[in-house]
Amino acid sequence: NLTNEGYTLLDNFCGNLTSQSVDYAEITTYVDSEGDAISTDEISLQRSSLVKEYIRRKIGVAEKFIKVKGQQKTPTAIENSSAKPKKRRMELIIYMHE
Repeated sequence: NLTNEGYTLLDNFCGNLTSQSVDYAEITTYVDSEGDAISTDEISLQRSSLVKEYIRRKIGVAEKFIKVKGQQKTPTAIENSSAKPKKRRMELIIYMHE
């Protein structure tokens, strides 16, 4: 589930978008590498799907224009080697036109 803070962030983000301006969206969520890889990937994918449905309903983008991915581990280039990656991190990439 998303936290209240997560919903607030998505609401603020979606407030600037319309279905007419969004061409395509990619949602990727990450969890840490603790636990079974299959289970954590599934949890991550479920979170991505939850965000997808929320955004889809909020701005009216067709489902086929939103791709979701769930990942167990944050990409190495993004990781901070001095700290453990945060759980429930999400990347949202929106391709849009004016």
